[in-house]
Amino acid sequence: MQAPKKANNRLNPMYQKSHWLVCALCLLFCLSTQAQKYISAIGIQGGNEEVGLSYQYRLIERNTVEGLLAFSTKHISITGLYKYHNPIITQGFNYFVGLGPHIGYLQETEETDYTYFGLSGITGVEFKFPALRLVITGSFRPSFHLNHPKNIQINAGVGFRYVLVRVKDQKKKQRQKRKGQKYDGGKIKFKKKK
Repeated sequence: MQAPKKANNRLNPMYQKSHWLVCALCLLFCLSTQAQKYISAIGIQGGNEEVGLSYQYRLIERNTVEGLLAFSTKHISITGLYKYHNPIITQGFNYFVGLGPHIGYLQETEETDYTYFGLSGITGVEFKFPALRLVITGSFRPSFHLNHPKNIQINAGVGFRYVLVRVKDQKKKQRQKRKGQKYDGGKIKFKKKK
């Protein structure tokens, strides 16, 4: 008489992979609804032989506008971007995608120059340090030009931003206002009764 075979406790490898994929997707998309912990930030960014100054302002939850002034030895450009942010793993770590117009001036040689315009896309990640007012970004920005020697140009870079207004500062200011107190940069001054 033959002994019965032991049940195989190992799961199907394909099932295990799909299980982990579902868990990872849930972790990415079922997180906190607040992607950004700040209202506005100003900073610098660089990459592909250019440097830029940027200002970002939060319009509504997860949606921002950003102005970017980029320049190099041959060109200067201004870009306006509308961006959508979504958290990854924690509230301070986000990915973003966006789109917006740009205009610029390029001088290839002493005799050849172009005033160009077009559309820029952007995608990337950002991390805001919890205790600091510092945000680090990494982005990939394809640009589609008209009246430019290159119809498509791809820029990648790293940026650093200083947070001007945090969400918690704005909420604290609103709470103090509701209570009839004056908020003055971290100091609370009570209104005197007459």
